[in-house]
Amino acid sequence: MQIAQISEITDWMLSLILAGVAFLYAAVGHGGASGYLFVMALLDFDPAMMKQSALILNIIVAGIAYFNFSKAAVFPRKIFLSLIVFSIPFSFLGGMLEISNTIFRILLGLVLIFTAIRMILPAWFQNTAERIPQFWQLMLAGSGIGFVSGLIGIGGGVLLSPLVLLAGWSDLKQSAQMSALFIVVNSISGLVGGMRHGWHIPSDWYGFIIPAIIGGIIGSWLSVHKFSSVQMSRILGLVIALASLKLILT
Repeated sequence: MQIAQISEITDWMLSLILAGVAFLYAAVGHGGASGYLFVMALLDFDPAMMKQSALILNIIVAGIAYFNFSKAAVFPRKIFLSLIVFSIPFSFLGGMLEISNTIFRILLGLVLIFTAIRMILPAWFQNTAERIPQFWQLMLAGSGIGFVSGLIGIGGGVLLSPLVLLAGWSDLKQSAQMSALFIVVNSISGLVGGMRHGWHIPSDWYGFIIPAIIGGIIGSWLSVHKFSSVQMSRILGLVIALASLKLILT
């Protein structure tokens, strides 16, 4: 569906919604793909357009979040590189596949539920004991997250963050920093893989990029300098929980 054909919501209202999604997600070090996908799913956008649109916004907003969070922690370079090496080809593979709208909505809903739990209960996903990951663990984690991310059109940060915290591979600040960059690289790979089926984004959609950029800049900056990321996570988690249930049940 073209944006100009949406009758129940105006362009400026959609701009505000996307800016709000970018604000909230960037505040916790993510790009917001699952949020963009939820909004577009409720508006009956074409799944092919949804994936590409969400990935483009994801790359931009996560890039902004990484820039702001990069000064808050020492970057776990070795772990990140090991994960992304396996994630990129599987994200590309997932992006090449096409699935039905029903399966797409169910998968997206399940990812949103997992995201909500991770954000409402961040302590559940943080292991205070630092551990050094094994090679096979990084291989499975990177390839699995990459494939699912490319398949449904997300960057994978919402899956990576709880994993590395639960496994004790990083702390909260390192997790946000690593997830943001992971999202950027993974989203690019998924976008390239999805373009194999053609370009599905209407020209009038690009006007919504600027509101997302503004929301991402404000959200990530305030989170680093002013706000508590735990409080922001819980608020966002409640919103996502309601959204995921509605998406699965409708």
